[in-house]
Amino acid sequence: MNGKLWTPSENDAPTPTPSIVNMPSSNRNGVYEPAVTIAPTTPLSELTNGVTNNTAVSPFANPSKSTTKVIERLTASNDALRRDLNSEKAKSQELTENLRAKNNVIERLQADNNTLRSASEASERTRKNRKEFEETLRTQLKNEEERRKQAEAQATGLGIQLGQVTSSAKQELAAAKKEHAEEMARMRQEHIRETSNLRDELQQAQEQLRRLTEKNKELETRWNASDNIFKAELKKRDKKIDAIAEGREEDRRKVMKQEHAIAAHDVVVNQLRDELEKKDSLAQELRTLFATYKETTESEAKQYREETEEDVARMRKDGAQLHKAVADSLAHVDKVLPQAEDAIAFLRYVKQYHMPSK
Repeated sequence: MNGKLWTPSENDAPTPTPSIVNMPSSNRNGVYEPAVTIAPTTPLSELTNGVTNNTAVSPFANPSKSTTKVIERLTASNDALRRDLNSEKAKSQELTENLRAKNNVIERLQADNNTLRSASEASERTRKNRKEFEETLRTQLKNEEERRKQAEAQATGLGIQLGQVTSSAKQELAAAKKEHAEEMARMRQEHIRETSNLRDELQQAQEQLRRLTEKNKELETRWNASDNIFKAELKKRDKKIDAIAEGREEDRRKVMKQEHAIAAHDVVVNQLRDELEKKDSLAQELRTLFATYKETTESEAKQYREETEEDVARMRKDGAQLHKAVADSLAHVDKVLPQAEDAIAFLRYVKQYHMPSK
């Protein structure tokens, strides 16, 4: 079987129709199923309309009948054949279903057979394994009996050897006890001698420890004295450092005070310089104005002199007054110039003796 079920086709030869098809009635679970029964086929010669289908007689055998009857007869025959064909198709489908059910039953039986075969093979393997295990147990039992016999023989020999070993061990033990007693006496003498030596060494070590303790106390006393001196020196040095720091702070305050004073003097000097520059500018303007006015006055006086003597006299009088005003201004400038020179000298003195050099 290839796993595909056979299905009939229209081109296949007609399948013989059995009256009863008995299928296997047992399934995989061992429960019996009822057999499938197929009814017999209706004869083809017996039609439903009462006309007998005689395939040996042709519908055209009697040409004297009318064409209508022939057509009716052919139609009836065709209908009967169609019904027969449908019936055959239904039977074929039913047989196909029966065959499919049969194939399913066969597959179940094959699966059961495979299961039984596997169980049989497992049982056979188990039987073989059990037989091999029994053979192994027999071999082991036989080997164990031989080993037990050998062990008993060895135990007998060992008993004899044990007696011999016991007697020799007693002799060796007596000799060992005697040797041990002699060794203990010798070790006791050595222990007494070493104890005496250790006692002497201990006394010497105690004496040396006492000397070291006294020397340590003396060193500790010296150390404490030097430590106190060092601490006193540190305190003095700290005081000196504090005094130096205070002196530096005082010097810094003095320097800041001098810087503030110099800044104030600079402000005053700048103010005096500005005032002097303003006065110089004013004096220059006055000189220029005087020169201009003098030229103007002289030209006008000459013109007026030519015109009239009275105008000249008046102009001379005005010129004298203007000359007096200019002289007063120049006298004021002469008074201010020494003050400005004194201020400049003072600034030079301050800058030389009170301002820090760069």
